[in-house]
Amino acid sequence: FAILCLIAPLAPHPGYGVPLTVGGYTAAALTTAGLIAAFVTYPETSLIRRLFQNKILIFYGKYSYSLYLFHMPAAVILLDLLWHTGERGWYMYILYAVASITVTTVIAFLSWHLIEKHILSLKKYFEYS
Repeated sequence: FAILCLIAPLAPHPGYGVPLTVGGYTAAALTTAGLIAAFVTYPETSLIRRLFQNKILIFYGKYSYSLYLFHMPAAVILLDLLWHTGERGWYMYILYAVASITVTTVIAFLSWHLIEKHILSLKKYFEYS
């Protein structure tokens, strides 16, 4: 799965029917299912469960929905801004990647604390059956 993650960005979109990319999505789904099974069945002190209790993973898990919502608008706007500078090369690609991750994370953090947290606090007023 890790190898597929590294080479999948080099392959075309799965709509083109490339087996490598399609296999990558299948591998991702199977890996995710395996991790869920491990989290449910392994003891809390196991290496796999301790590995996924990392504070960075927990942070990004908490804000993952907002990250999902805002990553494309942030990436497209930053790409446009950086493209118009006229600068090209690997350093601009690194700058773009770091800026995209940083801006998206800040927007997701603000969105969660300014909007989502308050909406989630309303759950106590609704009964679930």
